[in-house]
Amino acid sequence: MTDAIAGGMESLLAPLLEQIESKLHSAAQSQQELKMELDRLTAQLEGYRHVTQHPSLKSTTDEIAETTKRLAAMDTTMTAVKARLSRILSVLAKQSQT
Repeated sequence: MTDAIAGGMESLLAPLLEQIESKLHSAAQSQQELKMELDRLTAQLEGYRHVTQHPSLKSTTDEIAETTKRLAAMDTTMTAVKARLSRILSVLAKQSQT
């Protein structure tokens, strides 16, 4: 009976977890692209700021830097979630083999 329950859980949860893992991978990839664009934009704004000495550019670059920090924190969280999902999928796969 427990084998049937484990098999049922695996067949129910595995596709859902794989879909979530795929979405997390896509989100992480998008975040990496966003980080690269933010870095590029920051570098450009820093160049303009040094040339023009415009005070509002400093606050803008500071806001972008803060956004980049939050993005890094979210990436760390998503990496941890993805690792947990992988472990769950591994456990489910092992249980269905026994």
